[in-house]
Amino acid sequence: DTKKRIPNLANAFKYSLSQTVTLFGTFHPLYMYHERHVKSTNLNEIDLFQIFWFGLFVLSSLYSFFWDVYMDWGLGRQKHAFLGPRLMFPNIYYYYVVIFADLFLRMSWLTTLLPPNSGAKFALPTYLHAVTMILELFRRMLWGFFRLENEHRHNTAGFRRVDFVPLHFSTGHNHK
Repeated sequence: DTKKRIPNLANAFKYSLSQTVTLFGTFHPLYMYHERHVKSTNLNEIDLFQIFWFGLFVLSSLYSFFWDVYMDWGLGRQKHAFLGPRLMFPNIYYYYVVIFADLFLRMSWLTTLLPPNSGAKFALPTYLHAVTMILELFRRMLWGFFRLENEHRHNTAGFRRVDFVPLHFSTGHNHK
């Protein structure tokens, strides 16, 4: 435990925001039933539920995107052209492409969280869900790769590498 509140609470907020979006998606069919059968048919009425839900989708995705780039990947530092102080790839355009791909793929993944036949105005056609799920797997693979790179940079910069990790049991070998 790092005993630091800021990154831990901010990370908890990221997950609670995502759970709120999921809860809104779960209860969306109940809202659509109410919309069709109870509410008046006034076309000029502003649909606050849809606007709030869409706003939560965007806020959750953008917050998670910035967390990926800034905290998990160690990029997004303004004084380093929105990258990090130390990079492993010689071509910096790889980093910009991956940052853009993470944003695009994260936004496209959100559309799969909508319940089928929910009536949402920004719903993805059902036949594209499989493609979007494959793209989400690709995004998570990219995330893992750049997260590992960031962890490696931190370990080598802080001289936290060790040649030997002691075990809690004896192996019979004499390590020096």
